[in-house]
Amino acid sequence: MDWLIVFLVAVVLLILFMRITSSYTAGTPANDRSVISQPVFDSSGNYQDIDPTVAPWTTAANYVLEPDSTMTWSASNAKCWTMPNCVGIRHNFDTHQTWYLMQPIGTTRTSVPSVNNPTVQYNGASYTLPLAIVANKSTQDPAAPVNCTWTPTTGACSTSACNTPGTVTTTYTIGTPAAHGGVCSPAPASTSVPCNTNNQCPWVPPGFFQ
Repeated sequence: MDWLIVFLVAVVLLILFMRITSSYTAGTPANDRSVISQPVFDSSGNYQDIDPTVAPWTTAANYVLEPDSTMTWSASNAKCWTMPNCVGIRHNFDTHQTWYLMQPIGTTRTSVPSVNNPTVQYNGASYTLPLAIVANKSTQDPAAPVNCTWTPTTGACSTSACNTPGTVTTTYTIGTPAAHGGVCSPAPASTSVPCNTNNQCPWVPPGFFQ
């Protein structure tokens, strides 16, 4: 039994090590559904698509096309998070087009099957592929939080006059802004140090003594 306990402890430690070294932030494992865009279904489990005959989808500004037709589902969700007012995505599997939805999805209708590929294989089974679906963006930003950074800027000495000490001041401005839910700590305090402290005036010319 002792060897079994040792084995189980080793497995737990290995799992903890793998979790700590993950590229995901704490509480956001790779399979966490909160960072995955979720398609909209009706009560019967049918994929839903927008109804283009009702508001807000009759307004082009609410329905922004992604120019990259190779954009993946997860990448589209991540980009939606970077766009003001984006609430979700729509994808057409026949035309390979993705749109960003700038208004709440609202009224939907059941998607029809794909025309080009009505049946697809997934994990060894056959499934009906929808023509187009809508999805809410993930409940959490899939990108790891980025905290802001502060960049120091040091000015010139306050004076260059001889025998006149001055000060030189360092201030801080934001170098990298916070993103994806990151935080920005207060700016470091400005600092001032002495300068021009050994700038003796030149010797008086000999004519001074005439």
